[in-house]
Amino acid sequence: MTLPVSGPISFCDVNVELGLTSTDPLSLNDAAVRTLFGVASGAISMSDGYGCSSVPKPGAGDLGVYCADWGGYYIGTYCSFYLFTDATTVGKQFKTANTSGGGASFTDGYTNTYNFNTAEYPSMNYAGSLTTGGFTDWFVAALSQLSGPQWTNRNCGTIPSYGSGGYWSSTQLSGYRAWGICFATGSSNDCASPCKVFTCCTRAIRRLAV
Repeated sequence: MTLPVSGPISFCDVNVELGLTSTDPLSLNDAAVRTLFGVASGAISMSDGYGCSSVPKPGAGDLGVYCADWGGYYIGTYCSFYLFTDATTVGKQFKTANTSGGGASFTDGYTNTYNFNTAEYPSMNYAGSLTTGGFTDWFVAALSQLSGPQWTNRNCGTIPSYGSGGYWSSTQLSGYRAWGICFATGSSNDCASPCKVFTCCTRAIRRLAV
């Protein structure tokens, strides 16, 4: 189990993550909680527990390896998060119309995806509605996540092949276009940034706080 990555966290959630019963007495200052949340001393709050888990986090030797505890293949770190990719590539539109709309962030695909997780945005709706590997917090990478770990480490270990197609990010480029990457070249200037209604590849990822 992993603590939620957003929203409320209860002491019941923390107890279960620590292997205790749901009603065991617990406080934020308990050593076990501080270790789990990664806050050794000083102020601590429930939000420090976002995405935390009692299961050991991946190491450098796990790159490209399927991590069952985290539901996907480990593809590296980005902006204080471990990233994991699903095994499946699907073809989806960015949007069902070439009109303005889509994620504004170049670094936070999670926020992009869950701001536009509707049928009007098929790629993000697919990832945001996905349940696989025991997790439901999948998303479409923002451009820098896609052009960074997801593309750079695409051939590591046992990760199922991405192929050479164009992959959507969750980042809007203009009113009628969105950013993506051509996985044959790493370029974002040819097949990777077409009109939003064009069907490109999508592969969901998820994150875990470092």
